[in-house]
Amino acid sequence: MSLEGLNGESNGVEHANGRPSAERAPRFLEMLEERRYFDCPYCMTRISTVIDLGGGRNQSFTEDCEVCCRPIAIHVAIREEGIVGFLAEPES
Repeated sequence: MSLEGLNGESNGVEHANGRPSAERAPRFLEMLEERRYFDCPYCMTRISTVIDLGGGRNQSFTEDCEVCCRPIAIHVAIREEGIVGFLAEPES
């Protein structure tokens, strides 16, 4: 299956499992994710995580620090206007 332009011509981007296989995702899909920078609560190094804006209004997940490898509990509140709350704390 290939993406088709408005005039019915293929643009050459093939799909696998319903997702574009192009190197870069379409712009509307990029807007569903946002990179958030924060300081690791253990080693205080500036790191980042990618938030899935389509993953629900209130999200909680654990991600390991890229530097010290300790677990960080991340809590995110999302509304129509985007991320309205973000907390990164030591995993308990």
